[in-house]
This record gives sequence, C-alpha cells and structure tokens, in this order.
Amino acid sequence: MHLQNIHHHDTASIKEDKRLDNDKSARDIDAHRSPKIPQTEHTSVTETNIHHHFDAICHNLREYLTKKGVTAVDMDNAVKEHTEILERHLGMIIPPEDSRNAALNGALWSSGLFIYFPTNVIIDSPIYSNYGNNDTTTNQFERSLIIADESAEVHYIEGCISPTQTHVKGSLHSLVTELVANKYSKIRYTTLQNWNKDVYNLASKRAYVYESATIDWKDGNIGSKLTKDYSSIYLLGRNAFVEIALLAFAGSSQHQDISMQTVHLAPRTTAKISRKSINKSYGKTTFEGLLHVSKGAIGSKTDIQFDALVFDESSGVNTYPCLEVNEENSVNSYGCSY
Repeated sequence: MHLQNIHHHDTASIKEDKRLDNDKSARDIDAHRSPKIPQTEHTSVTETNIHHHFDAICHNLREYLTKKGVTAVDMDNAVKEHTEILERHLGMIIPPEDSRNAALNGALWSSGLFIYFPTNVIIDSPIYSNYGNNDTTTNQFERSLIIADESAEVHYIEGCISPTQTHVKGSLHSLVTELVANKYSKIRYTTLQNWNKDVYNLASKRAYVYESATIDWKDGNIGSKLTKDYSSIYLLGRNAFVEIALLAFAGSSQHQDISMQTVHLAPRTTAKISRKSINKSYGKTTFEGLLHVSKGAIGSKTDIQFDALVFDESSGVNTYPCLEVNEENSVNSYGCSY
C-alpha cells in the first residue's frame, strides 16, 4: 500500500432528502444505498446515516427519532453536543491500545455515528447506516458508538460498500464500532461489508452486555482484498445472552481473517456462536476464536460451531480455537466441520 498517494480525509456536504431537487444530488444518494436493499424497500428502513464520502447525513427521519427521545448524530457533532456520555464510553470499550487498528482509528477517525436509545424506548424499524465511498484514493476511518439504555430495543444495520471498478490498487478502510447493551435491553446488530477487491479492510467491533440484556449479532464479510475483522463480546451481567452468526466468502485470491472473542464475567451468561465460510478460486478464510470463562461465571454456557465449504484445492481454511475455562460449573462446546 502506498499511503502517501491516498488522502486521509475528505468532507462531503450534508443534504436533506426533501431538498434533493436536482437529478445529480438524487443520483449521489442512490449510489450509496446498499445493493442488498431494493429501492422499493428504502421507505421502510429508518435511514439515519448515508455517507457520501464520509460525512453526508440523511436527516429524513430525524423528527421521528427525536419524538422517541433517541439521539442520532454524526460523531463530529456528538463530541461537541454530548460530551458527558461520550467521555464515559467512547474509546473505553475499544481503547487505542487494544490493537493496531484501534490505535490507527483512534488517531485518524473522521466520521461515524453516535446513537443513544433512552430507557424503555422501542424502535420498531431498523436504523440503517451505510458507509460508501466513490473516491478510492481516500482512506476511510469511521468510529461509531451505539448505546441502548435499560429495557430499550433497537435494530441497527451497518453496511460498507464501494464501486466494483476502481483505478487504484490498495485503499484502506478502518472501522471501530462500540455497542453497549444495558440491563434488560435488546440490540439487533447487523453488519455487512462488500468492499471492492482493491480495499484493505480493518474492523474492530465490541459489545458490552449487562444483566439480562440480549444481543443478536449478524456479521457478513464478502468483499475486499483482505479483511481483518476482530470482534468481541463481554458478558458482564447475570443472565446476559448473545447469539452470533458470522459468514465469510473468499474468492479470487481474497483473504477473510475473522476473529471472535467471547468473555464470560458473570453467572448464567449464554453465548451461541455460528461461523460459516465459503471458499473458492484461491480464496482463504481464517477464523480465530477465544473463549474465556472467568472464575465465578457459574452456570455459563457456550456453544461454538464452525462450518466451511471449500470448492477447490487452491482454496484454504485455517481455524485457531482457544478455550480458557476457569469455572468448573460451566458448559462449553466447540464443533468444526469441512
């Protein structure tokens, strides 16, 4: 990668849907909608953030969220308007010293989302953010913080896309997403990346799950040249529950390196993790999994299943499981099939 030839920040203007009265602006917004969501379905999805380059935000449902008491702003404004809550959480869940990507992102992040759901608030429609960039000479560094307060329920969808054809070989995308599920809350987190084959994709995602809270996590990686996706779940409260489904596709000399860390720190916590990969045409997937059960996490349960489909001898799969079980009164299983 020739970082000296790549811009580290670009700023786009903010436009509201109702003011898009010319064809060019409309095409700009349409170009950054996820290819997985047809045009006819966009009216049923709560779009709070469609990134044109980095920072352009679609405000069409801000009024609905405001009536519900939900705070949904870009990270640039969040650090100015919501300093107190960001000081307690931003960079505390994934600190800069956590990894190289966390350090890089912590130094250079230039866009992202802050969404806060107050106590007992239930948002029926998904909130959808899409990070897209047509300028392949520009690196992207996004950082997002999603907080569900006590008994809140939300579905957050995070997409990353870029054009299939580029003129630059080797652009960089760095993403850090921090999730907080407070007592009795429920977060459905769906994340999908389909970057073009010239992008080096680095992603760090982590969730804190407190007493009787639930996270339903769906994670798909089908694009990019190389992806290093390191995710982790910390079950911090009694009866915390998480269900995770990870999918990776590797073809045309792609490498999908997906890691998941699951940490049980409280009694009767439960984690169900399913990891699946498809490999063809020199595609490679790597799965690293750490399960840690701390002393005192009595009655905790973990079920991890990995399945791989390999189409040819030129492709490969590597798995590196690691189990650290310090509580005898726990049930843990790990299965793998090729």
